[in-house]
Parts: sequence; structure tokens; C-alpha cells
Amino acid sequence: MQDIREFYDAMLAKAPAAIAFLDGKPFDGLADDERRLMYLLLALGHVAVAVEVHGQPRAPHTPYPHRVRLTQPPRYFG
Repeated sequence: MQDIREFYDAMLAKAPAAIAFLDGKPFDGLADDERRLMYLLLALGHVAVAVEVHGQPRAPHTPYPHRVRLTQPPRYFG
């Protein structure tokens, strides 16, 4: 949990700048370093649940493994 908390704290501080940097860039046109940054932001969402909601790496009373797996980029409506 310590590693998770350290990642959470570091990314939370940098998230606004990272989001502003990536804002408006097409997902399918991201350079490798930009894609890694996007993945780090997505990981922040995962670890935020562990830190803010559960206070532990896994949700209580859930079987292992459990995860969210993105298979497609988001679709834009509008």
C-alpha cells in the first residue's frame, strides 16, 4: 500500500498539468511518451479507489483477479 500511496501522491500533484498537456490530442495520434502519460493518468484513477475509498490495495470481499481492461478508446458523442 505504501507504493500505491506514493504513486497516488506524485501523480495527483502532476495530474492537472498532464491533463492540460494531453487535452485535445487525438488518442490514435499520441506519441509513445504521450501514451505513457495517458496510461499513468488512467492508473491514477485505479489507485485513487484504493487510497480514497478502500484504504487497501483491493476492495474488501472481492475475488482475485479483478480489474478494468480498456479494449477501445472512448467514443465521442455530439
